[in-house]
Amino acid sequence: MAEPHIRIFVSSVMTQGYLSNERNAACEAIESLKLTVPWDFAREPAQAATPGAAALQELALSDIVVLILGNRHTPPVQEELDEAERLGKPILAFVERVPSSDESSERQGVVAWLRDRVKYQEFLGLEQLKREVVAAVRKELVDGYRSRYRDRLKPDDIRELTHVQSTPGLLVRQAKASDRDAVRETLMELEQWYPDIRQWVEERLESIDEADDIRVAEMDGEIGAVVVVRSKSDDIRKFATLYVRPTARGAAIGPHIVREEVLRAAEEGVRKAYVTCADEIADRLVPILAQSGFTPEGVSRGRYRDGAAEWVLGKNFVYGEVTPSDFLDFVKTRMVTEAGGEIVEDQGNVFSARLPRLGLAGSARPELIWYVVSSGDRPEEDYVAYKGRFEQQSWTFVSLGGRPADVSHELHEAEAWMDAADLSSQFYPVELASHGQRSLIVTIRPEFAQELIPSSRAPSMLPPTRLQVRPDNVYYRAPDRYQELRRGSRLFFYVSDPEQRIRGSAGITDVFVGNPEDCFARYGTRGLYDYQRLEDIAQNHDGKVLAIAFDWYREFTAGVNLPRLRSIIPNYNPQSAYLASAEYASAILREGFRHAE
Repeated sequence: MAEPHIRIFVSSVMTQGYLSNERNAACEAIESLKLTVPWDFAREPAQAATPGAAALQELALSDIVVLILGNRHTPPVQEELDEAERLGKPILAFVERVPSSDESSERQGVVAWLRDRVKYQEFLGLEQLKREVVAAVRKELVDGYRSRYRDRLKPDDIRELTHVQSTPGLLVRQAKASDRDAVRETLMELEQWYPDIRQWVEERLESIDEADDIRVAEMDGEIGAVVVVRSKSDDIRKFATLYVRPTARGAAIGPHIVREEVLRAAEEGVRKAYVTCADEIADRLVPILAQSGFTPEGVSRGRYRDGAAEWVLGKNFVYGEVTPSDFLDFVKTRMVTEAGGEIVEDQGNVFSARLPRLGLAGSARPELIWYVVSSGDRPEEDYVAYKGRFEQQSWTFVSLGGRPADVSHELHEAEAWMDAADLSSQFYPVELASHGQRSLIVTIRPEFAQELIPSSRAPSMLPPTRLQVRPDNVYYRAPDRYQELRRGSRLFFYVSDPEQRIRGSAGITDVFVGNPEDCFARYGTRGLYDYQRLEDIAQNHDGKVLAIAFDWYREFTAGVNLPRLRSIIPNYNPQSAYLASAEYASAILREGFRHAE
């Protein structure tokens, strides 16, 4: 194990020994990790500098700030928090539980400050505080490895940090009458952005055990998130509230519950869904919503508060299959006309448009955008051909086929390109049929499948060993048979004996070949059974591992067993990965989503 080299600044009120036991507990927890060393003002010898100046000097030299909050707060501690925020230091906050009736106004103020900025963890007692500090520091080192700690953490350190990584059990369910108080407490945390929310909350809670519009995400027995969904008509749905409590953040619960509601809406035939969010939290919520296909549609001024804006985001659900012959009309209709735009000059697969058609009063006329639409199997050739013509103008290249999935390909992250993976996400559950696009069938052992893609036939509480709650993930295997894959290619998971069936399918977003350390730097704990397993794969394949990043995983309604699979692909051998043609992939999808017999 490496010598301690990650420095952690411990901050709390220290007047008359207040929280001294908690500071000691936090320092012991930090020291137990071996990789980290605490800095605690109370442990330092006398210094010539003033206490405040000395503390800020040490904070600037530290990597992480740990805050311990009781029922008191002081200006020096707030100064440390402000300085940590200014310097971009990660803040790990631990808030002692006190009865709400006993909360001081100063505590409420700093909790509000934290709620708008960081995840914090509540604790009761020294032993729980130690556990929470260890877990939070481990997670910070893992999540921040690529951006902050790669030059100071070694493979042995990674192996140690990831060995005990786990995700808390998660259950998303319909709210019950017994949840009323917890749901009220959670929703009232939104009061700072929606001052008149109380009446709305009470109206929702009146029928909490009768309606199906309130769902909760329960983590380890406590409600960590609340979803309120309201149907405006048979096919239009508003996600009225999507809120994750600060104590539950950091485990990708937000993306999970958004995706679950999108999947539920698609199953029920919803045509349009939308959500609004306060401008102050848009930078956090918009990226989460974008992962599930929501795009900004406008800003409503003064909707809930004078002098404040509300973002409006929407998602269109498109059902059925889009073929090469349909694709141009699909792009013009879905991306221009339905978005409030107008086509100005139409040259077939090349056209110009203005988006949106209706601008704000007095605003400049919307900029002209050129679109190039490609329905071919190798869209990169069309992209290169048109780039020289349009790269000095506003343009978007839209392709039915995906960009090369291999991240080492020069066009993998080409600018101004919307491909099959992007369109499939934005207009889910649409199926884009690119006839020349290959897909990959991989074999996964049952124990790994249950962690990576748990079956709905298992108990509804996701097991603590689940690798990620988030909807996008990574599958690791030997580095072969990936060269023909594209973004949007299907990834089919065949679960080996005794299951012997394809359990479900996802869309590939990228593939990456590298050594275990490079894979970890790129994807963190996504898809990581344990770091040792990556090293085992690499050892048998010249030190390299293939990482396949995927999204929009869906479990089949009727798993495709081996005999049915062989009726589609004669002589299919589950002992190795198989590159399937577009025709085979379509047949597997039809079979997988047929009505269960």
